Amino acid sequence: MIENKLEKSKHIKRVTAIGKLAGKIAAPVLGKRGFAEVDILTKWEEIVGAELAAHISPVKISFQKNKKDNGTLHVRTAGSAYATELQHKTPRVIERINTYFGYQAVKFLKIQQGSLPKKQYKKQVAKPVVDKKEAANIERVVSDIDNDSLKKALTELGLAVAINKKTST
Repeated sequence: MIENKLEKSKHIKRVTAIGKLAGKIAAPVLGKRGFAEVDILTKWEEIVGAELAAHISPVKISFQKNKKDNGTLHVRTAGSAYATELQHKTPRVIERINTYFGYQAVKFLKIQQGSLPKKQYKKQVAKPVVDKKEAANIERVVSDIDNDSLKKALTELGLAVAINKKTST
């Protein structure tokens, strides 16, 4: 009898990660604050880069009535030095935001100075180290390459592969 009810049910309940639901849950609340695009909050560091994200935080997006493009992004900076830096980087920041969303979501930045929200920092994990023998072997393999940037890239790749082997075994 229970099996028949499950077969007839159109909706099967599954366990879902809270992170996947967070955007759907937060969207109505954030929409009222001008964040029609929730990703601008959740992916801020990815969008603008770690250096800027450490000193600049999005506050809200304002749009013209009945429009969801060419908006003004209001951001808060930690101080006047960062405000000045952001003024110089405004075209690049707007470009990165619009590239991320795939349309011209933001046309202007409005900069406010003030305190930034406290961030929850992830616990630092010690980086695995490649033993000297493995590092010397990688250096030996790439030693014949004349192009310095290629040599450096291949050395870093070799070290990353060695670290990956070490952590996966």
